[in-house]
Amino acid sequence: MLSNNKQSISRLEDLPNELFYILFSYFDINELYKSIFQLNLRFMNLINSLSCYHLCLKSEINPDIIKIFTSKIKSIHINTKNIVICLSLFYNSLSVLILEELTQYYLDQLPLLIHLEYLEIKTSYGDVISNQLIQYVTSSTHLRHLGLPYWCLNTRDHIFSSLYSLRLFHGIHENEFISLLRRIPNLIYFYLYDPYVRLSPIIDDILRDNYYNLTYFRLNLINGFTHSQVDFYLAHISHIKSFHFSSSPCLVYNNQIGPYAILNSIANIIQKRLLNLEQFICFIIFEIKSNDSFDITKVHSIYNQNYSIQIGKNTQTFKSYWKKK
Repeated sequence: MLSNNKQSISRLEDLPNELFYILFSYFDINELYKSIFQLNLRFMNLINSLSCYHLCLKSEINPDIIKIFTSKIKSIHINTKNIVICLSLFYNSLSVLILEELTQYYLDQLPLLIHLEYLEIKTSYGDVISNQLIQYVTSSTHLRHLGLPYWCLNTRDHIFSSLYSLRLFHGIHENEFISLLRRIPNLIYFYLYDPYVRLSPIIDDILRDNYYNLTYFRLNLINGFTHSQVDFYLAHISHIKSFHFSSSPCLVYNNQIGPYAILNSIANIIQKRLLNLEQFICFIIFEIKSNDSFDITKVHSIYNQNYSIQIGKNTQTFKSYWKKK
């Protein structure tokens, strides 16, 4: 990189402020404070001039950090069950909260976070907390994204109209899948990580339930799948514009026909359910345990539009992307 006088920059301090702003955005405020904040006056002023900070709690935090940056901390990730921090300190600034575990202590403070838009909970919790969480999500008018270990908000009496985005980390049964779509009428982004192989019911061509708002669907079937399982999901969200599908190494229930036939079957399902749409984006990520080179000529021609193959130890990751305008 060259400065205006065409001299090479050889010291970190010579980099422009704009580049430091970009670099600092990759660190949370705890890391910045420990390593850079007190390094010199310029860096202190740069960090102080940032409008928002991210805080990731993996261990006890220096109280000075909270004292100095409280009003600018917009995102907190509590990455351990052993840390307790008073969330009410950030009532007027916090918009993103990620919890390793939702405890009663944190649940009681959620209504105080008047700008919270993004909430993710990594691990499971009891029925009492689930009922209180239902009340919070229902009453919140600003919460837009919710991440849960599983779908625990099973209720016929509540509609979660504020939610636009949902992430589930541990699968869902078919009846729960339909139920949650009805409970979240404005859902646009849905991320589903399912570790279970399911024999899903056969879907009729004429559907009673089509969810028009759901635009982006990311499906990660971790330990294998059935073709009816994929077909079930796509049949009930047949108006999406973006589908991202990934699966672990060639683990397909009761299927010994090889990766090429599996990929072709997936292509046929997508073609049947979704390619009638005017606009469509699709990502397929499929891992294959094999030392043999992948032969693109053996799969459906739709995969040829844009694909790549990453080779690992006894594993190949096939990625394909296509777009319909």
